[in-house]
Amino acid sequence: MPRIPCPSTAEEAARNERPSDYKPPSEAPIRLKVAVVGAGVGGLATAVALRRDGHEVHVSEDAPALNELGAGIQVPPNSLTIMHKWGMEEAIKAKSVEPKHLWWKRWQDGKIIANTRYKPEFEENFGVPYRVIHRSHLHEALHDKAVELGVKIHLGHTVASYDPERPSMRFTNGREVFPDLLVAADGLKSTARQVITGERISLRNHGFAAYRACVPVVEMKKNPLIAKSMDFESLCLWVGDQTHVMSYPIKNGEDWNLVITVPEQREPCQWSDHSKQSLSIMRSFYEGWDPTLIDILKLVKTTFKWPVQDIAPLPTYTAPSKRMLILGDAAHAMLPSMAAGASIAIEDAQALAQALHLIHSRRQLPEAITTWESVRIPRATAMQEASYRHMYTLHLPDGPQKRTRDRLMEKEVNDEHFIASPNQWSDPTTQRWAYLCDPAAEVRDAWEKREAGRDEYVVAKGEEIYSMISARL
Repeated sequence: MPRIPCPSTAEEAARNERPSDYKPPSEAPIRLKVAVVGAGVGGLATAVALRRDGHEVHVSEDAPALNELGAGIQVPPNSLTIMHKWGMEEAIKAKSVEPKHLWWKRWQDGKIIANTRYKPEFEENFGVPYRVIHRSHLHEALHDKAVELGVKIHLGHTVASYDPERPSMRFTNGREVFPDLLVAADGLKSTARQVITGERISLRNHGFAAYRACVPVVEMKKNPLIAKSMDFESLCLWVGDQTHVMSYPIKNGEDWNLVITVPEQREPCQWSDHSKQSLSIMRSFYEGWDPTLIDILKLVKTTFKWPVQDIAPLPTYTAPSKRMLILGDAAHAMLPSMAAGASIAIEDAQALAQALHLIHSRRQLPEAITTWESVRIPRATAMQEASYRHMYTLHLPDGPQKRTRDRLMEKEVNDEHFIASPNQWSDPTTQRWAYLCDPAAEVRDAWEKREAGRDEYVVAKGEEIYSMISARL
């Protein structure tokens, strides 16, 4: 396998491509053959992270072509920092938007009830800004970086079976592979999840569905009410009883992304094709709401309904052999109310690369994977729980709880100092926990503690043996 080209600082400066926080690729002490299942955000991020360290990485995807579905996606500082280190700053910046604010609006009249200040506060506090981007553009940037680094991507490869102990996997086309490490990033409906846990893990339906849509900003600006009421450089979130609408600019501000979360008690298998794409059903949930929102929804030409699902926190992400693991949505699918799913998957990838960088023998691979798991389970589980709680906060009905929530957010609206907020995007403690996470540093710290514990055990055991010998003498 060819070595990864590492351009000199002078070459990078001449191309004007080197962001200040870029980290050049570095060879891991042991170069492994890694098979990644799934070419979504989590799978491609894993491929980039591992290939940068010199590992041979093959990504298998059952789709015949890469075509990432969805619309907008939020890129918070914890994941953006990692992608900057991977040399992706310019690719992300070229296709994304750096919003100024996140405005919460009262459902019936659009009154501002909360305000998260993104620009310039986030870059000042976290080193990088908060960005929003079309999912396909993020996917494209990760794919391009993976290909540039030499990752091999195999389309039309559907996994038929796994052997997590060897490890190996066999595809429906008869091909079989035997990597040193098998990483399954096969998403919400993961088939690898059952292999890891030994049981079928049901998806959790929380009684919601999300309609996704995009509206051209130029069309929005033709409407006097929308043009007057909207901040086209910020995120806008309408909140009401059991429903909310998150919206923001994508495609360099050309399109307005809408994620419209509504009550839905039926299982996805019971949805008709009509209900999945029905504009009238979608709009019916917002009768009597803010007239600005109603006018925006009238501009939606097409939509598609998605189930809002997650999984219960898992006790393990790894096989007993520690040579097969799951990450991303396969391991910790979460509700979208913290906009954290993709960023936690990118953290998984960076943490895994760091864990593999610490070993000097293939015999140490199980220790590295155990260390990775010990760090990632608490982090991802906490984000799953935070996302669940925040969904409840967003969906409070009119009444005393909602009035208390809004009162507790008044200081951020009035630009006064505050130390806590129900708005988790503004709450200072939540911000630091969510956006200052350094997954690689956490893995290094956990590894050092394991090593220290081993040394303490060896010393204690040595003293015990010495005492036994001394007693016999």
